[in-house]
Formats: sequence, structure tokens, C-alpha cells
Amino acid sequence: MRTPWFERDTSLLDRELTAIRNSGFEFALEAAPRALGFIVLRGKLQVASERFESELLYPPSFPFGRPEVRVDLKLPRHSSPYDRVLCLWPGADEDWDWNENEGRQGAYMLERAVGLLSIRGDEEELRH
Repeated sequence: MRTPWFERDTSLLDRELTAIRNSGFEFALEAAPRALGFIVLRGKLQVASERFESELLYPPSFPFGRPEVRVDLKLPRHSSPYDRVLCLWPGADEDWDWNENEGRQGAYMLERAVGLLSIRGDEEELRH
């Protein structure tokens, strides 16, 4: 098995975690998925007066594959109905430019998630 990205370049994970903290997000690193090559952080996204349980998922293909944000929320659009991963990137992984936000890709995706959640319609029934 190939060495996971967070073991090949430990400074990359450190930079990602620092950027998340510096962006004002409070997410904690989960230990369990590491064996499969994933990094998972859990926390809450603050949107106005609401807080949403969330996960930031770094795939084994990171930094070439983009991180994803899962929110404990039922949205009629812009999220997977099965795993509640938010649709925050308009293209496929091939369109992801990992150099663009190097060292803060997770923070960037969390910022996009807050933006998406802040513009949702008031008429939507979000809580499940």
C-alpha cells in the first residue's frame, strides 16, 4: 500500500490544520479513518445564529483530490442525498487546481460551505 499523503508530507497536514484554525473554524482531527488514507475533521459550521454538525473529509488522493464537506443537514439542492456531502466545486476532480489554495484547501472548502449555507432559501425545510 502506498504511504498516505499525511505521512509523506507531514507539513502539509500541519499547514491545513493551521489554516483551518486561522480561518476561525473549530474542527477536531479524528483518528480512525487514517488507516484507510483519509483524514476526517469534525466540528460545527456557524451560519448566522445556527450551528451545523459538519465533517471535513480529505481523500487519499489529496492534495490532487479536493476535500469535501459533509453537513448534518437535509438540503433539496447542492448536496448528495445519500451522504450529505455539499456540492461546493462546479467541476470534477480533474478541474481542481491544488496549487490555487495550497496549504489551506480545507479552510477554503469550509468557507465555501458557509457561503452556500448562508444563501439557502428560508422556505426550505433543512433540519431532518
